[in-house]
Amino acid sequence: MERRNGAFAWSKDHNSKFKLSKFALLDFHYNSSTERPPLKLRNTLIPPSRSHKFLGVVIDQSLRWNAHAAHAMAKGTAYTMQISRISSANKGLPASLARRLYLAVAVPKMMYTVDVWCTPPYSPGSSKRTRGSLGVIAKISRVQRQALLAITGAFRTTATDVLEVYTHTLP
Repeated sequence: MERRNGAFAWSKDHNSKFKLSKFALLDFHYNSSTERPPLKLRNTLIPPSRSHKFLGVVIDQSLRWNAHAAHAMAKGTAYTMQISRISSANKGLPASLARRLYLAVAVPKMMYTVDVWCTPPYSPGSSKRTRGSLGVIAKISRVQRQALLAITGAFRTTATDVLEVYTHTLP
């Protein structure tokens, strides 16, 4: 970065300054016990970190996507709770508008880049065991169930399948 015709020279030529405080040092290695020294650029010390948010995706050092899945579930839960606050059965937002709000805001925020960090369930060959990101899919279903209960105002013992059919929502 600091060598001749390096990144800093490019940023100066193109009037695009780097903000070194936003830099992160990730070492993509499966051995998490290895000591990782900090990086020093232009008198700024950049400490190593286990994960970093880049273009809305949380990348961790082992490329397991657990940090991003937790981040996505937290966002989905937060938006679902906000929708449940404004959609009460008696005097709140109508169910059709609450459903539209859930599908237009909460689902895209929760499912951003889902094709990168979530593997769909599959059964390899003749195996009866299902593989994929089953834990993450179960958590997504849990958040969707909370949203559907808030939208419909149904009892919490109502089956999820019935809620999905009633609200015309994909499972």
